[in-house]
Order: sequence, then structure tokens, then C-alpha cells
Amino acid sequence: MYKISKKLHRIDWIYSEYANTSNINLEEFISAVNTAYYSNSTSLYSSRFVEDICHEYEKMFDSINIKDDSDKRFVVDIGGGAGFEYRLLKRCSIDFKHFKYIEPSEDMMNIFMQNIDPDSDEKLSVHNGHFSEIVKEIKEEPNKLLIINSALHHVIWIEPFLDNIKSSMKEGDLFVLGHEPNNDYSLVLNTIQKAFRAIFTKALLKKIFPFSKSSVADAGRWDSINRELIAKKHITRRMSPLLIRRIIDYGVGYKNDWSKLGVPDKFDEGFWNIKDLSDYLGSDFKLLYFKTYRHLGDSDGNLVIEFINRVLSIVFKHYGSNFHAVWEKRPRH
Repeated sequence: MYKISKKLHRIDWIYSEYANTSNINLEEFISAVNTAYYSNSTSLYSSRFVEDICHEYEKMFDSINIKDDSDKRFVVDIGGGAGFEYRLLKRCSIDFKHFKYIEPSEDMMNIFMQNIDPDSDEKLSVHNGHFSEIVKEIKEEPNKLLIINSALHHVIWIEPFLDNIKSSMKEGDLFVLGHEPNNDYSLVLNTIQKAFRAIFTKALLKKIFPFSKSSVADAGRWDSINRELIAKKHITRRMSPLLIRRIIDYGVGYKNDWSKLGVPDKFDEGFWNIKDLSDYLGSDFKLLYFKTYRHLGDSDGNLVIEFINRVLSIVFKHYGSNFHAVWEKRPRH
């Protein structure tokens, strides 16, 4: 459960323990870690397994009948990354009036721009910055579709972010939250997932033989991130790969690995779930769709795990490790 309006957060403890507090403030520290991470990790986001994610999106779009909308949507892609959502709507043959791409990381935005011809799509506009900076610009646009795919868990202060979502939406607008971590994910399924991965994937071999080419490259990436942050006097000591991952994927709680970092309880604000989000959005928003998938995690194309994931998603709709959800802004009565 997420503790709304809690004063102390996990990030406050991390900042006090690792940041060069005499040189940068908390927001600058977070920005520096994100910049160092993405400048050394952009290649990881260009070749991920996404077929199951697209399949779940197709089912979601069919469920909410978005293809039948007579009035085309004004799409606002928040945290657009490498452009997955843009390609997704094209793949699903969902036409739109306009597509507003928003991405704070210049490195990620450059990947998106390299893979498209922006001059050939007059419906596309790009904003290299934060969603809060364009709320007033889009607020009066009718029939909006706000979409956040695999990005909300990167947000540290979630309340003001959701406040901006609420204030930017008009009646009939849709808020799509896709491929986010399900923090209600079962500990039992998480254990079963690790067992299946040890049997059917190379996960166990990588732990037994940590000097493989990919493992060495990964170690080099974390070393580069630390060296960059130390050289620029942003941190006073090296951060572990787990700590850096948790700063980036701040809202992921179901893996139960935050406890390994030694964060004191008074700094733990908890992790949000679908109920927390619906409660915070309030009675003006109706949850139209909610479904989970990847019950045994990312199959990465492994046919055995992919098959089991599909079977489990039919039987246990709310117990997968990731979810899609859709809310509609309703008229006040």
C-alpha cells in the first residue's frame, strides 16, 4: 500500500547517503542519475521482446472499442521513450487527430527521432521535457487519449504527477496506463517464476558463469555510470547496480529487493497498486479496464514461458507481474 502525502521517501535516504549534498540538491541528483543511466543504457531499449505487450494492448483496445470512435483522439504520449506507443498505434490501425510525444531524456528521444521521419507525419509533435510543462497547452484539447507505457514507475513523486493528469483531462478523455508493474504480484508466483527461469532460460547459467561476454559488458556499464557520477561530483561513493536500478525503476516493489538496500522504515512510502491509483484519481474517473499478464515475467521469446504466461493470464487475470489499465473522465453529477 502506498502512503499518500508521506513526508519522507526512500529517495530522501538515498540522497543523504550517496549524493554530494554540498554540490547538488535532490532534484539535481535524481536528474544526474537518470542522465548517466540512460546515456549508458539506451541500446537496451531498442531490442526488447514486446510481442506479448502488443497482444495485450490489442485486447485492451478491442475491449474499450477505441477503433470505433467516430471522433479521432488527440494522443498525448507521456514518457514516449524509444517510440513504442507511436509504433503501437500504427500497428493497431488506430488513427489519431494528433500525436504529442513527450520525453525528458534527450538520449531516448534521439532514438525515437532516428527511427521515424518526423517531417512525413504532420500529426506528430515532440516535446523534450516533462509532462507538467505542457499541461496548460493540451488541457482544452477535446477527446484526448493520455497514454503512459512503462513510465509511471519511474516517477518518484507520484501525487503531483497524477494531479497533472487529472487537471489536464476533460469529460470523455481516456487515461491509458500500460505495462506497469503489478505491486500486488504474488510472492508464490514470483518464486515459481525464478524456478522456471532457472530451468528453461539461461538465467541460472549467467549466475554460475558471471564472466560471460554479456555479464562483463553489463558490469562495464554500471562502472561507467558510477565513474561519470563521481567525476562530475554528483555522488560521494559508488552505488550498487541494484541501487541504481531502483532509483530508475522507483515504483517497482513486487521484486522485494528494496529490503537489500537497507532503507530505514521511516523512509518507506510503500508502493502503489491499482486501487491506490483509482482512489487518488477519485470519483470523476471510472476504471474501464484492468488486466494483468506476464505471470512468470518477461519470456524474452522463450516459447515455454510464453505459453505458460498466456494460459495463466486466462485463468488468473489479476495476478500477473504487469498490467494494463484504462480510466475515463466522467461528468460530475
